[in-house]
Amino acid sequence: MPESGSAASIPVLAWPQSAGDLLLDCSNKASDAGKQRSELIVLSIVTPVTTLRDVARERVRLAIRQALGILLDRSPASIPIISNPGQPVFVTLTQPEIGLSISHQPGLSLAAIRLGGSIGIDIMRPEAMPDWEQIAQEYLGDQAYRRLIRQPKAQQVVAFAHEWTRYEASLKCLGLAISEWHRAPQAALLGCRVSALILPDGLVGALATPS
Repeated sequence: MPESGSAASIPVLAWPQSAGDLLLDCSNKASDAGKQRSELIVLSIVTPVTTLRDVARERVRLAIRQALGILLDRSPASIPIISNPGQPVFVTLTQPEIGLSISHQPGLSLAAIRLGGSIGIDIMRPEAMPDWEQIAQEYLGDQAYRRLIRQPKAQQVVAFAHEWTRYEASLKCLGLAISEWHRAPQAALLGCRVSALILPDGLVGALATPS
């Protein structure tokens, strides 16, 4: 994809270990009339090292409820999360509007929460991909492909992972499905502001919000 707007790297809160930090942050801001509570947070949740996602999904939903309970000052059990197979998870609260996005890799899941609008997140573990060049050409386009092949050979797969997570996070932010390059709404994707995520070694991630 063409390079959209970029922002500084986003820290990720290990959950539930960072629950106390989030509570303290919200309490401090609530006591200061000149500040607003956090509008955007990213949680990382340790999950089983397997491609089966039932446990991962359950842990992520619990983490989202707990974090929203802190952000909105309400009981986590009262947070109505809707999760249907093949559909994005969402919260049926309208005040405030809450954007959610989730991404999984075996061993670690990410959940992005944004008060007041849409958001997209993606995580990937760079590994040997013999067909990455074809995927890049078909889905990311010639401009991204040329950026990738200019990288040293040993760095190309990691560079592809960065490009791909930016692409998929932007699609999620806009509520769009993955499509091949010639059908992709590139002008819309350029309207996203994309940030890298600070993740453990061996993982690459991106977060997208509307510009």
